[in-house]
Amino acid sequence: MEIAHSIEAETKVRRQSDQGGSISVGLGSKLRVGADWRREVEQQTMDSEWIEIKELGAKARIGVPDEERQTRQELRINVRFQIEPSFENLEDRFDSTIDYSAVAKEVEKVVSESEFRLVETLVTKLADHLMQRFPMRTVEIEVKKFALPNASCVSVKATRRRGQRGNR
Repeated sequence: MEIAHSIEAETKVRRQSDQGGSISVGLGSKLRVGADWRREVEQQTMDSEWIEIKELGAKARIGVPDEERQTRQELRINVRFQIEPSFENLEDRFDSTIDYSAVAKEVEKVVSESEFRLVETLVTKLADHLMQRFPMRTVEIEVKKFALPNASCVSVKATRRRGQRGNR
């Protein structure tokens, strides 16, 4: 059975579940119903749920020439992360989520205490640090540096997922 729309999908899944069947989800894969189906639906829901901190300001000593690192430069940082469980399963409990205020403070602390030549190094260290410090499923970091006179900024991004690159 092919599925095109979410409302139609739910109806078809319920019907197939009652019959104990499986459902085609595209590219030849099958989705079993019951507990496996619920896990798959929750995974897909979590994949679309993000917490974002946009344009967080922080000052860092950063730059290739020594003179550039003499003065702290204003950076703008975007942090986007996913948590477990899904938002629906948080039950409106603060202790079930990640405190985005604590994440913002941690970003500001790491950036202000750092001194790197490359923005690439900063974004990597920041992403790895947040994955170690918080139980994030996925984190995306973007650091913007205002270094080029004819561009609004230079943007460097990194993504980390739990279980990759030494993340727990």
